[in-house]
Amino acid sequence: AQCASEDADAAAAAGEEAAAAAGMLPELRHNMRMLVELSEVRMQQTHRKLRAERDAMRSYSARRDAHAAAARQTATRLEAIEEVQAALRRCVAGAKAVRQAQLSSAASAPAPT
Repeated sequence: AQCASEDADAAAAAGEEAAAAAGMLPELRHNMRMLVELSEVRMQQTHRKLRAERDAMRSYSARRDAHAAAARQTATRLEAIEEVQAALRRCVAGAKAVRQAQLSSAASAPAPT
């Protein structure tokens, strides 16, 4: 009789534990669902941020390339201008030399009579 009473008490305790676990199970499921949803939201936010950073990087790279091309073009134009200036200085120096020679020959030539 005592054994049956102990078995009944154990069964009642097991039933209470099962009922308590069953009562907790929906709450645990809800908490897990909430954690999963929160993780998904965070992943989506991280994905959007990463996409925005990649787009910004592409934009900055394109701007860098455009500036580099403009700098190369400016350097080429500057070299051409420097070549023109050097040629102009040579022309001016040659013209001065010709003018000086003309003045020197005019000064050393005998006066017309």
